[in-house]
Amino acid sequence: MKMNKKIAVYMDHFAANILEYTDAAKIVKIIKSGFNKDQKEKILQSGESLLYHKEQNLQKEFYAKLRAELLNYESVLLFGATNAKTELLNILQIDAKFLNVEFTLKNTDKLTDKEQVNFVNDCFYIS
Repeated sequence: MKMNKKIAVYMDHFAANILEYTDAAKIVKIIKSGFNKDQKEKILQSGESLLYHKEQNLQKEFYAKLRAELLNYESVLLFGATNAKTELLNILQIDAKFLNVEFTLKNTDKLTDKEQVNFVNDCFYIS
């Protein structure tokens, strides 16, 4: 059973801020990928093939965590400066559990927490 809440995800490949929207947006959770810039440097020293496989596995885990967070919402806004939001959208759109979910994708610059909240308020207030 879907709730009537709206949710937004400000993300890149390393972290995602989850913002719930009822009357106003608020950041309710931060999910971090197991893959970060320091790990990338260490793995690069071991060889590029290892880096690719490690990165792919950690990205799958990261997107799976985000997927679980979004299951009970009817409207999902994905936004941020990288293509991570598009990668997540592609995963969600082939999942039958998200068949009736309305997705919105927005490109933004890098935003502070306050700018994220204001952006989500503007997006959901207008819709």
